[in-house]
Amino acid sequence: VADLADADGSDWIGFLQAGASAVAISGQDKMRQTVTPQDFGAVADGVTNDTAAFIAADALGGTLRVPSGNYAINGSITFASAVSFDFGAILILGTGVTIAFNNQMIAGPQQVFQIGAGASVTFNWNKTSEGFAEWWGALPNTPGAASTNVTAINTALIALRKVQLVAGDYWINSRIYMGL
Repeated sequence: VADLADADGSDWIGFLQAGASAVAISGQDKMRQTVTPQDFGAVADGVTNDTAAFIAADALGGTLRVPSGNYAINGSITFASAVSFDFGAILILGTGVTIAFNNQMIAGPQQVFQIGAGASVTFNWNKTSEGFAEWWGALPNTPGAASTNVTAINTALIALRKVQLVAGDYWINSRIYMGL
């Protein structure tokens, strides 16, 4: 029993997925299928710089899952891994930071990015070509969000090939630039 508490203790436990053709693997291998920035020290408090934790997690490959929290990112990152955002996970990008998704980026229609001055987000359009203006903070059915909506929609139109909006009314107070 004491061996189970060791750093490699999960390697002593087996895992068998339900289903006729499932293959047994160790508990450790199963748990390593999902990597989070918290595995490498991310705090997700919106203040502590979590950049190094994201870079370390991305280096493992596979899919990087970002749990709910506010992640201060003060250095540029190019993600080679697919990145999946849980509801409530927000990257707070510092001044001049660039986040590049070279693989798939997965998120529902919720805010994922809070952009600082001169910061940007780019996508490999072969992996992620469409997404939501809500990723940048667009808010449907919110009359006081006009300037936020314009910024979010314009930013999404620059970053993505196809931009979706959740059903609702989007108040705006200036032009939306369509790159036609």
